Order: sequence, then structure tokens, then C-alpha cells
Amino acid sequence: MSNVDQITNGQFQPRLAPITSSPAQRVNGTGSELGARSEAVDRVEVSSEARFLDALRENPIRTDLVERVRAEIEAGTYVTDQRLDAAADAIAGDLFS
Repeated sequence: MSNVDQITNGQFQPRLAPITSSPAQRVNGTGSELGARSEAVDRVEVSSEARFLDALRENPIRTDLVERVRAEIEAGTYVTDQRLDAAADAIAGDLFS
């Protein structure tokens, strides 16, 4: 007979491994402290998306600035030679430093 679960009289009968350790032994990872209690350790992992959302809550959006910039973009006055030069200088500084 193989090691695969057996079917007897049309009924599924899985082979179960005998229990060789208590839950405390499995948590502790040892077999010598029968009944010993282990310290439970909780751990939380925070995703990068959650950190981003937290940063948004801590730094509120300056709606007055957003509205002003939107109005300037719609009017065609946001992009100026001075702003383009400042952006180009910042990019060049990042690339060559």
C-alpha cells in the first residue's frame, strides 16, 4: 500500500501522524520543557502605502496653493522662463553632483 491517504468502503480516511509534542513544546521549539509557557511576541508590518497615507495625514494639503497653481496652469501663466530655468538647474544639479 502507498503512503497516500486511504479510501475504504467509499469513505475517505486520512492517515494522521501521531502527536509527539504538546503545543508548548512546538511554540518553544524544544522537547524538554513539557508544559513550559512561552512569551508571545506580536509583530506589525506597515506597508509603504500605509506610511504614505500617514504622511498625508500629518502634512495637510494646502488647498489655497493648489487652487492658485491650477488657475495659473489653466490661464497659461504657470510655465515661465524663470521656472523652466530653475527646473533645469535643479535637474542638472541632481545629475552632475
